[in-house]
Amino acid sequence: MKPAGVYRRYTDINEMVDPKHLDLLNYNSDFGNARTLFEKGKPSALAFAEGKNTSKGDWVESDTDEQLMLFMPFRAPLKVHTIEVTSLPPKTFDNGDGEDEDEIPMRPKTIQLYTNPLNNLGFDEVETVSPTQTFTLGPHDWEEETGTAKLKLRFVKFQNIVSLVMFIVDGEGEGDKVRLDRVRIIGESGAMRETPAETSMRSRKDDQLAFAVDKDFVVAQIDPQGDFETQERKMVADLCWQLGRIMQGDNNLSKDDDFLDQERWHRLAKEVEGQRQQDDKKKDLQDDWQRAVKQRQAEHHNLAQHGVKLWGLRGREQATDLQGLQELKPQPPGLGIGTPIESFADYIGEKHLCELCEQSPMDQSLRLIGRRCKLCDSLSELREKAKSCKIYMAILSSIEPYNSSDVSEINVFAERLFLSIEGEPTKTQATSMLRVFADLGPAITGEKREIPILPETRSEFEIRMCKEWLRVCDGCHEHAGSYVGKLPTRLIDVGHHDSNRVRLRVTNGEAHGIYIALSHRWESDTPTTTKANLDDRRNGIKLDNLPQIYQDVIRVTRKLGARFIWIDSLCIVQDDITDWYFESEKTDEVYASAYCTIAASSANEVHGSFEQDVENGELSQRGWILQERALSPRTIHFTGKQTYWECGSAIWSKTTDEGVRPRNILGSSEFPRVDILNTPKDGRTIFQRIFANYTRLHLTVKTDRPVAIAGLEHRLETFYRTRSVYGIVQSFFLESLLWQRSRDRWMEPMFDFKKRVSSWSVGGYRVPSWSWMAYTGEIRYGSICTDGLSWKPDVRFNLIEYQRGDEGDGLLGKSIYHAPVSLCTLAAPLVRIRSGCLIQLCGDTDCEIRDVNDVVGWIRYDCMDDGNVKCMECISLAKGTTGWGEYACVSWDDKLLSGPFDYVLLLGPVETEGYRRIGVGVILRRYLSPSGDMVRVF
Repeated sequence: MKPAGVYRRYTDINEMVDPKHLDLLNYNSDFGNARTLFEKGKPSALAFAEGKNTSKGDWVESDTDEQLMLFMPFRAPLKVHTIEVTSLPPKTFDNGDGEDEDEIPMRPKTIQLYTNPLNNLGFDEVETVSPTQTFTLGPHDWEEETGTAKLKLRFVKFQNIVSLVMFIVDGEGEGDKVRLDRVRIIGESGAMRETPAETSMRSRKDDQLAFAVDKDFVVAQIDPQGDFETQERKMVADLCWQLGRIMQGDNNLSKDDDFLDQERWHRLAKEVEGQRQQDDKKKDLQDDWQRAVKQRQAEHHNLAQHGVKLWGLRGREQATDLQGLQELKPQPPGLGIGTPIESFADYIGEKHLCELCEQSPMDQSLRLIGRRCKLCDSLSELREKAKSCKIYMAILSSIEPYNSSDVSEINVFAERLFLSIEGEPTKTQATSMLRVFADLGPAITGEKREIPILPETRSEFEIRMCKEWLRVCDGCHEHAGSYVGKLPTRLIDVGHHDSNRVRLRVTNGEAHGIYIALSHRWESDTPTTTKANLDDRRNGIKLDNLPQIYQDVIRVTRKLGARFIWIDSLCIVQDDITDWYFESEKTDEVYASAYCTIAASSANEVHGSFEQDVENGELSQRGWILQERALSPRTIHFTGKQTYWECGSAIWSKTTDEGVRPRNILGSSEFPRVDILNTPKDGRTIFQRIFANYTRLHLTVKTDRPVAIAGLEHRLETFYRTRSVYGIVQSFFLESLLWQRSRDRWMEPMFDFKKRVSSWSVGGYRVPSWSWMAYTGEIRYGSICTDGLSWKPDVRFNLIEYQRGDEGDGLLGKSIYHAPVSLCTLAAPLVRIRSGCLIQLCGDTDCEIRDVNDVVGWIRYDCMDDGNVKCMECISLAKGTTGWGEYACVSWDDKLLSGPFDYVLLLGPVETEGYRRIGVGVILRRYLSPSGDMVRVF
């Protein structure tokens, strides 16, 4: 670079850059960071050209695309004359390793400068702010010897500058990355400012401190008349500063920050705690952060007693204690309100303007809240206008599903949206949102006909609605917690809103941040991550190469302001069996920790109700979806034209804000906890209900039956402090074994019972014959009368260990609570049905046991097998005296002879010295004969 003297009285003032608060968005962490750009030494590319050995990577490269955004705060107000940028990409490229030439980084082409922002703008916000100056660089602007271009500023606009944002919009060439080696600020500086970070005393006045919260200022003012000693004033000022640091956007990472940058977390933790060491990378930094905040809460709570008042300058919302301060906290990163809805075209998401639009009263209705504006004299007039105008077509499509043949006049009006919770009117929240209705006049029955006009799916209005749901839930619902959680092993980094690329990021479960999870149905063209394309996925994925549903949810994620989304097919290596089992069994953590879940539900275009579109929708008929919905604290359901919000407190939609509480326990945000009155105490009911419902659902891969519910099973066993192994629950173990198939449908085994026991496997899981997970088909749990009931104490659960190599080809057991080379067995006394009894079919699928003319037992076999009727062995699980017909769900229990009976498992032999389950039954005790043998049931 040339010496600063060439600028006459202006000098290099890089020392005025505050390195502690530099911020750089979208940089590749494999190279340098923001501080690299202001290093004093020559760039390594120039030093290497002079024959000197230097360290590699002392430059910055963009990450997901060619854009970079650099925030430069200064220690004092500056007059900035010129900014020099140096970019030294390689002139030649050795592609012997198979890489494409478009991987060569480019020099910046379009650069925009923004003066005096409070913090980095972010790639979404920058579109709404006009740059102070824009530069378009060509090849002639770069000095050949130094690779430097000079940005000559309109000097009058760059006086009294305390911060700058440099936004590199694109690069010169066809590559995907931009390279920047150095940045040099030329100008003159004023007096150095004292900041609270350096003095712990003042920000702008001795009695006042100011700090940024989102886009507002919060001021902590110390009462100038207060009776303070110097040391006490210093302490209060320091408390205010610490509180400001906690509330700053710097401590609540923005949507464009790299949550995976451990260096950043270490720096933040060190600043707040003052004791964090740079090399301490084993501890959970976010937990340390939260503990540090909690330790100060007592001090912050007493700020008012020290004469401190806190308020936001924009709204002058005063808060005198920590509780009041909660209202001034910044929202979750990027989840604020979006662009205002200024026209009806914006409302419905149609970019359309015609003569009919200009004459329409729709825009007026948005301004005159509650006032009805005449739209048409008749439905036929509306249909005629809809032929040439998309705005009228949108209104017509909202009205037509209703019976509106007798409509005479159509009026439109807008209402402000209020989000309520059923039974809690004091928690109703006003919003800035509007909803538009078409008033069709009273029906013949006298009822009002006010039809909501639905915006298009994924429109700006719908995104704003989702943001409002999230905001209200975050601030008002009891179940809402921290939105910063542990990140899954892999995530899709969605990048900024106009990028055509996303990429797979690997966290190894060691980072924290916000992410959204996707719940969806797999299709034949669902893209997957495999061992072969894993590296390609990490380098980048073009949106155009993804199915439409993935493109839609990625765009929604960007608009909601989140940086990451978890998509199972892309974030789990599908052909790596170890990775697949390990990650699949952690789905309870993935969905439970997500900021929210997006469910791409039924694509039915006719909007109905939550029960129709969600509870009974096509997506809810899928096996994997059961646990995804239950484990998600809150879900946004996209169902064709309708969109629903579901959390433990309320269900909302685009057409209703009444906030009905979820009737289905799956909608609880703290599943399986509902509330004190409705949460089952022993878990028996909820286990049986969940398992029975799960067996009715469809799985594309039938052998996924054990793993597709593993996360939900794990959540239930943790909550009820029990264990559940393949759907058999320890706390009511024997009752769990008495599951039965649905009355009219046979089950099908998922492996061949005639083969060696060591080869039995369902998708790699060693499922025993007495678990319903070994079969396809529906199950039910019969009602067992407890009067006179006693369970058998001599039925035991065992594990049999097999040697590696005995387990069959390619088997891998469950990694959490199922040993990979173990098989569960039962050990119990063998009982035989008395000789002379006959088993014969009664009805379509059930059997009865007869002793000559008397019915002495009932049997329901699991599978259709003619050989079952020859099997007369069983094990007894319980003794009963009454109510067996309720368990069997039959109406002919009066045919069974009176007397005590046993609940039994029917057994069939296997090739080893043991048995397998073939069904359940109820048999009079006097017709059972103990054999005296203990047998194993595999």
